[in-house]
Amino acid sequence: MHGTPPAQASVDLRRHASGVETKAILPGEIPGVEPSFTWVPAGERVELGSPGRRQHIAFVIEGTGRFSSGPLARDLIAKDLIAPQPGVPATFTAATAATLLVLAMELRPGESEAVKPGVYPFFSRYADCEKYRDYFKTPKTVSRTLVPPFSLPRFAMGSVETTGPDRIEPHAHAMLDQHFFSFADNHCTLLVDGARHAFGGNCLLHVPLGSEHGIEAAPGDVVNYLWMDFFGRSEDMEYLVEVHKPV
Repeated sequence: MHGTPPAQASVDLRRHASGVETKAILPGEIPGVEPSFTWVPAGERVELGSPGRRQHIAFVIEGTGRFSSGPLARDLIAKDLIAPQPGVPATFTAATAATLLVLAMELRPGESEAVKPGVYPFFSRYADCEKYRDYFKTPKTVSRTLVPPFSLPRFAMGSVETTGPDRIEPHAHAMLDQHFFSFADNHCTLLVDGARHAFGGNCLLHVPLGSEHGIEAAPGDVVNYLWMDFFGRSEDMEYLVEVHKPV
């Protein structure tokens, strides 16, 4: 609701799990979306897919491992992203202790079948992602696209990096819901509908739908976070095509 402060929760990414552990976070904030964090000790394996119409998107926050789905396999490192084909079994086996941010997103009938052939499993490596600019950020800010619009059903994802002094001007988008996840070094101020909120590291938050939101970084502040966009309609992803201009 407009004017509502962001729901947020911090996560201890340094915990030492004795086995695979999964913790749901901010349940019910975005309809049809279930974020969770999974800790996978070295040598342990976790399922990344499930039966039915659910898109799983896994981002490796820390650690390394191997993704497998049928005959397909890929080695993953920190900041890699993988999205297996919905309904097809897939696993991640940790080579070193790993922490994953996993988004489980409910799909509508026919959405996964409409994805372009050859997309699955969708893979993105942070260092290789296309950079872009948009009108509400300064040239100093570095933005990347991890999941371009129209790659996966009703979903896009990217990142923002800068250091203070800098500012992302408040802006709103009524056609999408949004999660932010901050990396460990992130320390800045989130602006939501004229109010100021501390935005520290290892935090997942929900930007209220339709709110005016931005970022303020004072001298010495670090901005380093992921944005995850969940659209109500596939055609609304055209918004990102219009505002994100490749560098």
